[in-house]
Amino acid sequence: KTDVLSDVVSRPSLLYRRLFITSLGVGDFIREALIGIAIAFGVLELLAFLAAVRLNQTITRSVHDLYEATLAIDGGNLEHRIKVKRRDQLGALSRSFNSMASSLGRLLAEQREKERLQNELAIAQEVQANLFPRGRIALPMLELHGVCLPARTVSGDYYDFLLFGNTGLG
Repeated sequence: KTDVLSDVVSRPSLLYRRLFITSLGVGDFIREALIGIAIAFGVLELLAFLAAVRLNQTITRSVHDLYEATLAIDGGNLEHRIKVKRRDQLGALSRSFNSMASSLGRLLAEQREKERLQNELAIAQEVQANLFPRGRIALPMLELHGVCLPARTVSGDYYDFLLFGNTGLG
């Protein structure tokens, strides 16, 4: 076997005439039409590429905004909000994130208030426990003990033993 290289040179008009077996004028028209279609497809491809680049930038920016917002919330800035400019699913996700951050701030404020009330109730319980009489009261014929067990942290109950001399009790 022997490899043979060949070089062929031809004019496009002869190729078109041969392909379309028609006059040279129709061949020129077909050539111009094909070039026009190729240019139109090239323009469409360029527009599609530009649209894809813009969409990619928009999505990347939205994801970056969400990432920055999570870092801000993680750092303790519960007032951070994302500026929502879109009306698509990424915009809905940003609005949802803002709503979540707002709810988180509200829940933490409620938790702080609850802890403050618990501390106040603990102080009230200690004060109430210190108001009740300590130890036992002993009279010649009677020995008294008292206990108060509130149903919750504190109660409105109060009692005391008042001694009037050696035999009187109130």
